[in-house]
Amino acid sequence: MRYQTLISASARPTASPHAQLANCAVFGLPDEAWVFVEADTLAWKQWRRFCLREIGRAPAAAFVFASPPGRTPGRYRGRSLPMLRPPGESALDRMRIASGERDDDEVAT
Repeated sequence: MRYQTLISASARPTASPHAQLANCAVFGLPDEAWVFVEADTLAWKQWRRFCLREIGRAPAAAFVFASPPGRTPGRYRGRSLPMLRPPGESALDRMRIASGERDDDEVAT
């Protein structure tokens, strides 16, 4: 006779809130509360780093008709994401830019 170990839902490890947010940004369906982030901007690079670090996959950019913050509606390459910047990234980049460690348009590697 074979015994199977059943794992209850409460015993399963849960993903961190950051991993859940990264999954939502990469695989989720956008809603009206999401913000369009244009590809190759500092905010896009921050999302890319955040998602790669948390789940190992970056959000995919596509050409869509959108209205990036501060820009007129048009056809832009990018993606709608849950917020303009991922958690913790904006403050970190502001410090790096202020210290001269990196430029605003530096490509993240």
